[in-house]
Amino acid sequence: MALPSRPQQIKAVTEFLDSDRNEERPLEEIAAEIVDGYHEFLIKGLKAPASPARLGMLFTTPLDGKVRRYVWEGEGRVWIVSETDSYGWLGPLQGPLLEYAEEYHPATFKEVDGKRKRVMLTEQEIEEKWSNPDWKVGDRVSQHQREFRFEIIATAPSCVLMRQEGGQLVVDSSKNLEAYYRRERTEEGW
Repeated sequence: MALPSRPQQIKAVTEFLDSDRNEERPLEEIAAEIVDGYHEFLIKGLKAPASPARLGMLFTTPLDGKVRRYVWEGEGRVWIVSETDSYGWLGPLQGPLLEYAEEYHPATFKEVDGKRKRVMLTEQEIEEKWSNPDWKVGDRVSQHQREFRFEIIATAPSCVLMRQEGGQLVVDSSKNLEAYYRRERTEEGW
């Protein structure tokens, strides 16, 4: 689902503001009704809300219709990435993003019994498509002559989520990892 067009949004707000019921009402009350109405307007178009969110789930939001993946969660935070993101979004576990999400089930065309048919991707196929070809969980990298050390804790097609040695979470692109980090050997630790 995509966000309603700008003209549709303007028309809905104009109709509301032009109604007789808004005369002599406090501005805060009118504003609250507009915000609540807009949220209702967004939710109305959802086909199948993503509830509850789970790791590995693909979803879209009315913001832009991009397919995103729920990649990692922990410590009250979540990392969500679209297929082409260089960083993704690392934010609070609770928030409005997933409230307006719709689960996405990708499909592809395959040859079945000599005919081309549209079939849903399996969890394993989705995992392969959304994996990072250059990095995997557990890989270690460092910067500045090993002053800053990181362990990769989650990956997406073009970026990774790392935990710095002191516990801080850091997201960076695969391109930056190749250019500005040194890959460490994992069997010996740091």
